[in-house]
Amino acid sequence: MPAIIYEAGPPYVFLEREIELGMQGVLNVMDYLGMYESGVPRARPKKLLSSSWVRVPPGQGGVFLTEVTLGDAVKEGQLLGTVADPVTDEVHEIRASRSGVVIGAALPQVVLSGYGVFHVGEIK
Repeated sequence: MPAIIYEAGPPYVFLEREIELGMQGVLNVMDYLGMYESGVPRARPKKLLSSSWVRVPPGQGGVFLTEVTLGDAVKEGQLLGTVADPVTDEVHEIRASRSGVVIGAALPQVVLSGYGVFHVGEIK
């Protein structure tokens, strides 16, 4: 059975604006598929060509802080965030592995090795 899963905002928190955006997104998809008529002219949809996750490197972990936000265009090698180890005081940089747009990002939190912190996509 086809389904849409919408994730937005922090866990266990209901943000009214995010819920409204999610509902509008579902209605937009239904309109595009001919299941619902919004009466609003549709813009040409953008296409996600490919995407990949940027993860905390092996052997690193600590407090994750971000330098970019959802929707930001990033270049390969650009600083996206840092992971600070509270035991050793080492700060590890998290850099973009590709150019694209940030389509997903973890909230600042404690992270472990391999944790996906950014999702970067190529959009046309």
